[in-house]
Amino acid sequence: MIDTNAQGTNEAGVTARVKSVTISDDATVLGVVLSFDSRATNYVELADADTYLSYGDNQRLHLRQIADNPYLRISNGQSLTGELVFPGAIPADTKEISLVFNDGNEGSDTSAPGLVVTVPLAAQ
Repeated sequence: MIDTNAQGTNEAGVTARVKSVTISDDATVLGVVLSFDSRATNYVELADADTYLSYGDNQRLHLRQIADNPYLRISNGQSLTGELVFPGAIPADTKEISLVFNDGNEGSDTSAPGLVVTVPLAAQ
């Protein structure tokens, strides 16, 4: 496990913090805190559009949907704390990854805002 403290925000009011990265042979797991605070809308969905980890030369690991919250819906004034699972392994020599929420959407979108968090990785 790699401890990290990477964070990203967007205009819609989402804050995404990556606290840890665990890489195994068959999955990459991120420990996260996802928060939403805004007067513009009651909730946002962080996995309404393509949500994935990006690394290397356009390589991607796609998010495994969470059974009870497949679109990563967060209500205004709330936080989600837990793990995001991406089936597949990141190569050992990877220096950084990017966590991409709602690829292609603007950060100001009030239903499914886009957000990218760059996460540096220590030597594995």
